[in-house]
Order: sequence, then structure tokens, then C-alpha cells
Amino acid sequence: SLRAEGPFVLATKGDSVTVHFKRGGTQSFYKPQKIAFVPGKDSTSFLVVQKSARDKQVFDLRGGKLFASGFDALEYVGEDIFAISKKDRKGLVNRRGESLLATEYDAIGTIKGSVISVLKNKKFGAYNTETRKFIKPDYDRNPIPYNASTLLTHKNGSYGFIGWDNKPLPPFEFDEVQYWNDSIALTKKGAAWGLYDIQSHRLI
Repeated sequence: SLRAEGPFVLATKGDSVTVHFKRGGTQSFYKPQKIAFVPGKDSTSFLVVQKSARDKQVFDLRGGKLFASGFDALEYVGEDIFAISKKDRKGLVNRRGESLLATEYDAIGTIKGSVISVLKNKKFGAYNTETRKFIKPDYDRNPIPYNASTLLTHKNGSYGFIGWDNKPLPPFEFDEVQYWNDSIALTKKGAAWGLYDIQSHRLI
């Protein structure tokens, strides 16, 4: 029998399944428990071949084996990074299966501008895929990059800024913040709007 899993074609005969990859490559698997397609982005796609509960192999579109692991579920988040799930907890690995974030988070978002949001105990954090810097989940809302070195976030009822070193840039006191330019933010406190210099921490 033949069936499609996304762009992959699976040919089953007896106890074996032969996967037909892009550009004519094939690989055969003896008695696989499950074979599942993992959608990527644009033209990227992946295939998970489950040999046992603890042995799941991940292949790219051309049949190259990326890594094997005992995850429960797998999701592609972009830039050669995957979110893996184990016992209702999620973490991040790269295309070689190397751990980027431990499997201990409640939810992990997709990449937006090289930043992945994470959730743990109803608190938000962020992971930078370019610098591998990590903001621990400690905020009421997603930390959003304001410029290359600064993020805008929300804590204890107010907006404020933090650096990628996870240190606050006081004060956390604004009711609303809008982008003005890379170094200055348009902020609202009470009924008053002002221009706030992020580097010097003062209203100008």
C-alpha cells in the first residue's frame, strides 16, 4: 500500500515501510510503530519515525537523519530549532538534538525576530536564538524586543524595560509604552505622556 505523509510517500509491504524522500532517496524501516509528518515553514518538512517509545528518529526532507530521542511530541519552531514535549513539559533542541532549553516549560511559542517566548507557572520569558541569551519566566506578559539590547515587558501591573542580561532598567512604572525610535520610547503614566530615554532612564 502507498500513502502520503505531507511531502513524503510511504510504501508498506509486509512488516517493512519504505519512505520515499525528495529527489528520489529512500529508506526502509522494519516494523516501525508510527511514522508522522512534522510541518515546517516555507518548504521545510520533517518526518518522525518511531521505533519504540524511547526511540524516535527525525529526518529532514531529503532523508538526512537529524537526531533520535525519547520525546512525546515534536514541533518545528523555525531556524533549525524544535520544541520537544515530555510528560506535558516542553523544551528546545537544535537540529542535532542538542538541548537549548531544558524540558520544563508549560508552553513554547514560535520564532519572531529571533526570539522565542516561553511560559512557566503563568509567567513569561524569552530565548534569543542568535545570542542564546535567556530571559527567565518572571513576567506577566511576553518580553518584546524594543531594540537590539532592550526588551519591553510587564510586571506587577506596569510596563518597564529589561536588558538581555535579565536586569531591570528602572523604573517599572508605565501604564502604556509605544515605540518612538531605538533609544526613546513614548510612555504614559497616569494621564501624562512623555518621551523616555531608555539608556539614561529619564524623561526628556
